[in-house]
Amino acid sequence: MKEYVFMILAVFALVAAAFAQTTNSKYEVTFFGAPPRGQDVWNLPRSVAVDGKGSILIFRASQPPVLVFNRAGELQKTWGDGLFPDGHSIDFDNEGFLWLTDRKDQMVYKYTMDGRQVMTLGKKGVAGNNSSTDAFNLPTDVAIARNGDIFVSDGDNNSRVVHFSKDGKFIKIIGGTKGSQPGQFDHPHALAIDSKGRLLVLTSKWKRTTRAFRFSIRTERLLSSGNSAGGSRPESLSPQTTPSTSRIRMPIRSRSLRTEDQPM
Repeated sequence: MKEYVFMILAVFALVAAAFAQTTNSKYEVTFFGAPPRGQDVWNLPRSVAVDGKGSILIFRASQPPVLVFNRAGELQKTWGDGLFPDGHSIDFDNEGFLWLTDRKDQMVYKYTMDGRQVMTLGKKGVAGNNSSTDAFNLPTDVAIARNGDIFVSDGDNNSRVVHFSKDGKFIKIIGGTKGSQPGQFDHPHALAIDSKGRLLVLTSKWKRTTRAFRFSIRTERLLSSGNSAGGSRPESLSPQTTPSTSRIRMPIRSRSLRTEDQPM
């Protein structure tokens, strides 16, 4: 197997403000979209994904869970009623498929844009432990490598990232031991893969430090590591970009807006 070298970025931090201010002139913070007709609150929006073709998807832990908007913030369609009792994350892969996690059902799903199920990982309603190869315990996020390999953060109760092949076959467990030492995780919560093919793992345990280290997935040999002071507690990761002008669009403000995201 080809050797892959990934960057593992473990972030231990405090609680982030719901609507943080930015002094970066490249970004403009605006409010985006509105809940479906007949609903006056967002009701547990958990994750956002964009397809690069003009569609913006919001995934909620409420009904309907999948909301599809255009760039203007107009709701185009919804789907997924009754399928995701505790929807947590939504991500696109390079082929345009959607990957969704559901913590209550202990499942990871692969879907088409229009809501057709393609693949599942996990055992519905069955909790796994840190050594399980086919079950999770509150999975929180998915990242897909360029070759199609699948990485699942399984850290709300476990302490690991699970690596699968493109067709869903188990490859290995990354971490699996709770702690702050190299190769250990304390609440791995969100994932991303950067432009150099390095896996970024964000941990959300409070009052810790930021730890970054590189190691080979094939040999699990530590290549480098380092620490820095912790900051706010982010809820998700996306690959870093450096646009000349960007807009950060956020859901419209509501008197009853709920964005809690606590382990069950």
